[in-house]
Amino acid sequence: MDKVGRHKKKGLVGSDKEEAVDRILERLREKLLSEFDDDAQTLDEIEDQSERIGEELKRVVSREVLDKRQRKERQQSRDAECNCGRTARYAGLRSKELVLLSGPLRIERSYYHCPACHAGFAPMDQLLGIGRGQCSRRVAGLIGRLSCYLPDRMVSAELMDLKGVSLAPSTVQRYSRRVGEAISREWDADQTKMRSRTLPASKERPNRLHVTADGAMLHVGGSWREAKLGSVYQTSPSGHAIKARYYATMQSSVPFGMKLRLLGHHSGSDHCRDMAAVADGAAWIWQEVGKHFPLSVQVLDYFHVTQHLWEAAHLRFGEGSAQASEWMNKQKTRLLQDQIDKVIASVAEWRPRLAQKRTIRRRLLGYLGEHRHRMFYKSFAEAGYHIGSGVAESGCKNVVQIRMKRAGMRWSEKGAESILHLCSWYASHDRGGIHQYLRA
Repeated sequence: MDKVGRHKKKGLVGSDKEEAVDRILERLREKLLSEFDDDAQTLDEIEDQSERIGEELKRVVSREVLDKRQRKERQQSRDAECNCGRTARYAGLRSKELVLLSGPLRIERSYYHCPACHAGFAPMDQLLGIGRGQCSRRVAGLIGRLSCYLPDRMVSAELMDLKGVSLAPSTVQRYSRRVGEAISREWDADQTKMRSRTLPASKERPNRLHVTADGAMLHVGGSWREAKLGSVYQTSPSGHAIKARYYATMQSSVPFGMKLRLLGHHSGSDHCRDMAAVADGAAWIWQEVGKHFPLSVQVLDYFHVTQHLWEAAHLRFGEGSAQASEWMNKQKTRLLQDQIDKVIASVAEWRPRLAQKRTIRRRLLGYLGEHRHRMFYKSFAEAGYHIGSGVAESGCKNVVQIRMKRAGMRWSEKGAESILHLCSWYASHDRGGIHQYLRA
């Protein structure tokens, strides 16, 4: 193209843009004439007015730009290349209803059909980044974020109240599940890379890491089942948990353990020589910790131990009795002084006559003996390790139950799994943007 041609093209583009701006300004002028009130009295009235005018401006700009895209597309060739490499034939205009943050919008785009592979497509969808659904990526991202802590019906109501976007709860459910499934696929892909040793090294360089895990019961597939949650976190100089990452799933302990190892990798376990695992006495937790974090310092949750001891104290001395409290205070002191053998001996002195009490005594002695090496609480605390699994218990409540265990909630296997991944992503400190999980 010669110099004169370039100037002509530049002038034409400038003219088109000026005309578009003039149309937008005219529409905005109409809105201002009908809505603008310089006698607005209260701050609420002023804000309501500016919001109405601003929303109208968004709609006008969106409509203007989309109209230009549609005009440009209609001027192009009536043939298009299909993904299979063959030529697809023009099949007419097809309309599509879209939901944007600025409101609903209908567009018409050219539709093509490939006689070779029988696929149908609209090139404008790919150009605009429109997926299979009706929502724009910004609306889909907002659905995903709200769905991390609100049920579908409440998300639908919040979208209407906050943005004036009208979506059925079923639509909200469909989009939120897609985001959770995309997060799950990313975990699976990273696990495959870890197996093949192609997973990039973590960018984290922690001095110390804590690993913890727990379970929460959910009504899934018609019965109550355990959702497993794991967390890996660092500690501040004052001992508080910081930079926590979470992973939750309905899967069994073996695949959960592999994801817990991956969670540790993301948190910097490949660069950390000082790791501790703190959890209650569930066998599956320590089995997975032993496999994936064999060099970690293992700490049995102090408060779970005292709960078991309180049960024995009540049965031995009577619930609420002064003797039970006195005995328990002595055992707590011994636990916090690394005198676990004296605690075991004190339980062993109990000689109940009833079979039920003898069973509880036997189980408690087995529990204390099995976890003896995990109960040196004075040494652990002095070294700066947590002796309570509060991060895991808090995670079960705030990551899992607050979203998934509301009154009357029942979950399918697939739905529970996707929302668990979504909630875990939202709770983790380095979650990043949700738009990476939105399919075009």
